[in-house]
Amino acid sequence: MQQGQCGVRPATLCDELSFLTAFQDMIWPYFTYEGKIMAAPDNITVVYLRRLSEQMGAIREDNREIKSRLDILEQQRASLSTRLDRIELRLDRIEHRMELVEA
Repeated sequence: MQQGQCGVRPATLCDELSFLTAFQDMIWPYFTYEGKIMAAPDNITVVYLRRLSEQMGAIREDNREIKSRLDILEQQRASLSTRLDRIELRLDRIEHRMELVEA
């Protein structure tokens, strides 16, 4: 008896199981929750392209969220910088009034 990839089962049965697992992974995204089959693509390349497209959409959405958060942080930093500049000017005026600094 010839050993297959699994090492335990005959080569033909092991190969059949590998094929069935790959086939299930390939067609699983095309089943709806009601168990009805959706239109299947012609080949596995189309399956992978659709999966990549979905993942890229998620990445784009995440990127948009990150950009909006970064924009908010930049606005807050600019606001803090402006406030610090005003505080520095006020401190300079106070020092001059109290004659702590040479004019």
